[in-house]
Amino acid sequence: MIKRTATRVVPNKPHYTSLTIEGIGEVRWRLPSPAYALLLVQLMNRDNLIDKSTAIQSGDADAAADMSTKMMDLYSIQGAVIGLCWFHKEYDLETAKGRLSTPEALLDYGEQVYEEMYEAEWTAGQVVEAWSLLLPLMVDTLVDQGKGAEQVNFTPAQQEHPAS
Repeated sequence: MIKRTATRVVPNKPHYTSLTIEGIGEVRWRLPSPAYALLLVQLMNRDNLIDKSTAIQSGDADAAADMSTKMMDLYSIQGAVIGLCWFHKEYDLETAKGRLSTPEALLDYGEQVYEEMYEAEWTAGQVVEAWSLLLPLMVDTLVDQGKGAEQVNFTPAQQEHPAS
């Protein structure tokens, strides 16, 4: 992490939020656009990571065995969520976002962010806490986007015919 020379000014907008992470304190976050949120959800759904994580918490040994081969992807997704949302007032991430238009690019970015968080002495529990708090907020941006799309009428406009 890079210490900022000046404290970041956080806009008063709905997609900025503050979360308290145990042992870290208050951290500011910027929720990513629906495009990035969708890409992250697609990554998690690709290997059914959400259901497997839930099953493991319930004690499912088969899910745990299957998940062991997917753990690196899960760590990378956690890092990607943190990296895309990072908006700390005092620290910037060293990991550059770059162009994240493919799932593989996003996984690579997330892996680097996860390692940066490790180097900054965030525990695995703190990473999971941040990820688990941010993920529902990101999904909400997709739900809000879907509500907006439902309200828009995409049918062609009716043409008026002159009276004969």
